Amino acid sequence: MDNNESKVMEEGATLTENVEKIVEKFFEDRTDTFTRPEEKAIFMVGALVNYLLYVQRDERGIKWGEEPFRSKLYGLILDEAKIKKIFGKAVGKLAEYRRSYPTLEKIAGKYLSEAGTEWKLSKDEISYYFTLGLTLGGIFRVKEKKITKKEVMENECKDSVE
Repeated sequence: MDNNESKVMEEGATLTENVEKIVEKFFEDRTDTFTRPEEKAIFMVGALVNYLLYVQRDERGIKWGEEPFRSKLYGLILDEAKIKKIFGKAVGKLAEYRRSYPTLEKIAGKYLSEAGTEWKLSKDEISYYFTLGLTLGGIFRVKEKKITKKEVMENECKDSVE
């Protein structure tokens, strides 16, 4: 477990619930990079697509780069309308696989709703934030389970040693 994850663990919470805190901490630690809601929204859509590509590799037994959804990414030349289209398609495709990630979908949706319309970002900036999320999105991938008091204490002890 990395530092972000260990610092936000709470007894009785699920790791899925803690994903929201991990994401918030991630953005708090990078306020120079993420200054606007649309930047966070684009990044989180990229992170969601990262998860979808992982699911496709897992379900189909294919290698990185062979995922069918990759062809829906417009060669990573993106704008506001394409990001919103990709978000809807990704959520739908995950539902088809019965491998939705409701927490990540909710976080991406939250930031998309905060971003509003008529973003003031260039295509290059939009492509950058999406690709950043696509490449780093795996850091938000967790398995659902309850966190025990023992795990919280172990992580606190590990943090104090580091």
